[in-house]
Amino acid sequence: MARSSHSEILNDLGSRIEAEQLREGFIFTAAELEASYQASRTTVREALRVLESIGMIESRQRVGITITHRSHWNSLDSHLIRWRLSGPHRRQALQEFTELRMAIEPMAAQLAATHATAEECVELMNLASILLDLGEKGLGNSAEYLAADIQFHGLLLTASKNPLFLPLIAPVSETLRSRNEHGLTPAIPNTEASFGHLATARAVSNGDARQAAEYSRTYITLIHREVTTPYN
Repeated sequence: MARSSHSEILNDLGSRIEAEQLREGFIFTAAELEASYQASRTTVREALRVLESIGMIESRQRVGITITHRSHWNSLDSHLIRWRLSGPHRRQALQEFTELRMAIEPMAAQLAATHATAEECVELMNLASILLDLGEKGLGNSAEYLAADIQFHGLLLTASKNPLFLPLIAPVSETLRSRNEHGLTPAIPNTEASFGHLATARAVSNGDARQAAEYSRTYITLIHREVTTPYN
């Protein structure tokens, strides 16, 4: 049997814990993992350190490693987002992450209308135009569309100039990436949502904070409607 790598152990354990195949309160040891995965102590410890940093496990001397309650987990960790969107709780996770964006992005757009630099405004308009063009060509599920989408939303958060929004760039990006990887991004995006991105960028460029927030809220509401629609 081939020896498992750090990432293989991390992803296997993390996804099993998230999917509740290994439940809260379950206790195991590093030695058991070394045997199970045919891995070195160092490799196992590296994987466990990541899981502990997310809050999914805790280690106690003479007890072992215990799986913690979900309330202790860092819900915005990129690893956890990826596992949630790959597992049985995918639909719930998509709804929750989109609801987070509904709470944050309109305010980010509003602030960006006041604080964005001229260069950021130009880039937002360029990215929104790329998204609209690719969407009209039926390439909404393409790698090019995904890259532009990630850049657009990351730039919007950055342009707000609110440093508390910056840690949200990674989880928003991971949500968009995972949705695409699992075939949940439509090839032809909602037309109103596509124009909403462009309208948001234009409002930011024009310094119209109210309109920027309104257009942002509109397209995220449409995306929320998409992810809450039953799918196979």
